[in-house]
Amino acid sequence: MRMVCLRTTYGSISTGGIFLLDDNFFAYSLEDPVHTGAKVPGNTAIPAGRYRVALTTSARFGKVMPQIVGVPGFEGVRIHGGNTAEDTEGCILIAKNRVGTDEIQGSMAAALTAILANAVEPHEIQIINAWRDSV
Repeated sequence: MRMVCLRTTYGSISTGGIFLLDDNFFAYSLEDPVHTGAKVPGNTAIPAGRYRVALTTSARFGKVMPQIVGVPGFEGVRIHGGNTAEDTEGCILIAKNRVGTDEIQGSMAAALTAILANAVEPHEIQIINAWRDSV
């Protein structure tokens, strides 16, 4: 299954965007801020690029969740639920509603996990930084 996280809003608190499944809107996304310099541990979005996604058991959450594999300089990156950038340390949060620039609500993580579990592998995600001045 092909996933796309299209980043559209950039702030000092968070990065917002939309999450597509096979080119169809699925959810809103929220991540840590995108930094152009060195990684700030626990406060940096993963680099834009194309990555493999695997369903693995999270030691932290104790359940099967999508893991983004092979992100340079990051380990244990997941796609999961949450509302603000405080709920992530480099992971992508997905939800059905955007509440404001820095908040989303209505987790879509369980729905995504179920879809991926029933879809043919391999799964991949492309993370795209939309031009900041064109959004």
